[in-house]
Amino acid sequence: MVVPLDDNAGPIIQQGVHLTSFRTRTKAADSIEDLKKDYPAQLKDAEFNIKSVDLGPDKGKWERVIAGRFTDKSEARALARKIKMASPYCKAVEIEKDNEFGIHLASYKTAEKASRELKQLQNQFSRLIRDEEFSIRRVDLGDKKGVWYRIFAGRFKDKKSALALTQALKEKHQYAEVIRFSR
Repeated sequence: MVVPLDDNAGPIIQQGVHLTSFRTRTKAADSIEDLKKDYPAQLKDAEFNIKSVDLGPDKGKWERVIAGRFTDKSEARALARKIKMASPYCKAVEIEKDNEFGIHLASYKTAEKASRELKQLQNQFSRLIRDEEFSIRRVDLGDKKGVWYRIFAGRFKDKKSALALTQALKEKHQYAEVIRFSR
């Protein structure tokens, strides 16, 4: 479902393209490399997220693989159209609201290394972060530092909500810093 942006008030809603869904987060994370191989031109520099959704008692919980991060729904729809030319399914969907917070766990120079480490972090902290979402975000830090792929846990409305989990991660000797998501 594409949620329209509201120019009058409220936070900006990020858009992405829903590519596929799996019952487990591990399978969803594993699929990202396959998607990059299947759609190299369309997803070459795409940022990927895995979003947990509960479709109710009949369909249950799913892990959606989402590509892109756009503030303009027409950009998400344009990417969806490009992928639909080669795939029977993809859909533009909401990723997150601007100004939500996440817990930064690690950064890597390649998406492949970030994907491998994401799996390890999910296994290592599955009890502690059971209900939280993990994601990998492509971040361009400018000419000197370049592009990095950051691993995040959770989506929180305010910094205070993330602090308890951050402290628990630090007690287990895991780097964990609260960062505000923005455009």
